[in-house]
Amino acid sequence: MLSKPTLIKFIIGKSNSKIYFKSIYFSTTLMISISILSQLFFPDNFFFWNHTISSQGSVLRNPIGNIFWRSGIIIIALLKFPDMMFISNKLKSISNNLSEISKACGLIATTGFVFIGVFPEDIKPLHGICAFVCFFGYFIMINLNLVIISLELKNKNSSNYHYLIKNRNKIRILYILLDIGFFFMVISSIFESFSAFFPLWEWFYLFCLILWFLMFPTFLEHDKEIVVFEVKSSNFAQRIKSRVSQVSFLVLTNFIFSFSLQNKIKNFS
Repeated sequence: MLSKPTLIKFIIGKSNSKIYFKSIYFSTTLMISISILSQLFFPDNFFFWNHTISSQGSVLRNPIGNIFWRSGIIIIALLKFPDMMFISNKLKSISNNLSEISKACGLIATTGFVFIGVFPEDIKPLHGICAFVCFFGYFIMINLNLVIISLELKNKNSSNYHYLIKNRNKIRILYILLDIGFFFMVISSIFESFSAFFPLWEWFYLFCLILWFLMFPTFLEHDKEIVVFEVKSSNFAQRIKSRVSQVSFLVLTNFIFSFSLQNKIKNFS
């Protein structure tokens, strides 16, 4: 059982970096698990290109599965509040003003995330507003973090420069994927001619967000150095790479696994 000072330290984002990575890994695993469960209980076959993320939490469309999805989403969203504080604290040394704005966007987005679980898609327009606040808030936060990192990349005398310059291509690819996912998700939600592609782009954007939360906050507290995608201890780094690989494998096999189990359940029903 965590003591009160330890819990407060975790909530305000000042615990050890390893704790936050474990929290992010746990919330990602939980996200995949509740997705599988909610899709298993979905009355019809669940396809990523036909069903939106919110379909899993619909009381009308998914009477049993929505319980797993909505309760899990609330737990995951609550765990994101300390993550936002942690990331902001790590970026303060580069730009205090931008990190504060980024933190505000992240906290607002996470609040929207909580209420996505509270209000299922059947409750309109509240669910749509919460989903927009969540997705758009994280989009602004992540892009602000990219600006902060870019500022650090211009400072060759910084202790962070060596780590960031070594991994800047990985960082760029991750942000490009996120921006592409968000852009096409918005386009497909606005224009009716592209609406058929909305579920696919929404899932793609969620997948990119999961990758970002897994990869970006892998910092190691060592003096004032910020280590992105790399941890000084080789053993710790090996464990991180192994865990990221496991999560990536789970995400890729989620559809195959859930689809096959759905068919088996329906054969016995």
